[in-house]
Amino acid sequence: MKDKLSHLWGDLSEKIGLSTITECSKDDDKKVHLVKSEKVVVDFDDASKALAKDLQVDKPSSVDSLYVQGDFLYLVEFKNTIKPKPDEVRVKVHDTLATLKLSGYITDADHQFIKVILVRKFKGTATKERRRLENAGLKPKLKKGLDFLQKVYPLVEFFDMSPDDYKESINTSNNREVTPCTQ
Repeated sequence: MKDKLSHLWGDLSEKIGLSTITECSKDDDKKVHLVKSEKVVVDFDDASKALAKDLQVDKPSSVDSLYVQGDFLYLVEFKNTIKPKPDEVRVKVHDTLATLKLSGYITDADHQFIKVILVRKFKGTATKERRRLENAGLKPKLKKGLDFLQKVYPLVEFFDMSPDDYKESINTSNNREVTPCTQ
């Protein structure tokens, strides 16, 4: 899988260049960045345009960023809202996976190496409840369209995180894994 991921990373960074999480998490309407981090990523909104051109199709929906860490491919969608539209999240993730598959970068067998992260705002009580469940060794239910995707792509891991939790997970020196949500 490492060779596939290196090929994917090399091709996309060559085609469109690299970006940062700060830039990919920008909410243009509100002129804010959901997460400030200089971690290098592929701006998958831009990459999907290039891949669609190669595939000779209209640009599909896409997640905001993609990066490789260890043996895993991370697809990240940033939503500067508490309640993102589930249909929008579902379509973006599905179209991203389909685009990567049609472009020859992944196969269905590679799904076990893919982690999808939805980064969104949480209400204070929702964050406390999520942390309470995690501290008790339980996993919060997936929502916001990820529950459906989990059934369609059972080998892919899905995460629903606050901006602070996401930033903590990418900035820790030991690169700890984020805790998955399951149904």
